[in-house]
Amino acid sequence: ANHEHADRNSVVFKAYGERLLHDPFKAAYSYTQQHWILRLTAAHTAVLIDGKGHQYHDGHEGTNASWAEAKIIDYRADEKRMVVTSDATDAYKLVQPSVDLVQRTLVFVKPDILVFLDRIRLNSPAKVQVRFQIYNEDNKGKGDVSDSGFTIQRPNASLQASVRATSKVSFRSGQHNVPADIGVYPYVEVESEQDMTHEIMTVCI
Repeated sequence: ANHEHADRNSVVFKAYGERLLHDPFKAAYSYTQQHWILRLTAAHTAVLIDGKGHQYHDGHEGTNASWAEAKIIDYRADEKRMVVTSDATDAYKLVQPSVDLVQRTLVFVKPDILVFLDRIRLNSPAKVQVRFQIYNEDNKGKGDVSDSGFTIQRPNASLQASVRATSKVSFRSGQHNVPADIGVYPYVEVESEQDMTHEIMTVCI
């Protein structure tokens, strides 16, 4: 309630002693500081719609809870796999009334296959971005993109991802605009072209 980030449907994933999908550290406690942005959806392994995340207050309330909610609507797990679906429609709809559906299904096939299915349905066309945050506290995290996916590299493990979608997608890498003394926060991003219905599947090994 008093340390909230705009992180609905976001994911942290560790393997072989490495954080391969990250939730950034060192987010500011005051909205007047540049690294306040590390609290926002854009700085999480989550979905953006036309570059916007889900609802979060402007910071005048400190780090108190926002109105954004997500709900687990399906969960199954056994010794071989885990499947979970979370619905964050209401959280995104608070920002963009045209939102009709924002759901993420995550499939973990143990020990090293991870599948994301992001389903977004809108009442007016928009682009959708899916961001994947890279752990770089030691300056040893790196992200590369290709025509069909991306790779996140850490010293002891890497994550290789292939993406398929109902709309044409493009890939880019970037980093968050925060002061150098706070750190370098890289990410990779998948962007689906403007449409009303988006299904983006990211298969990682």
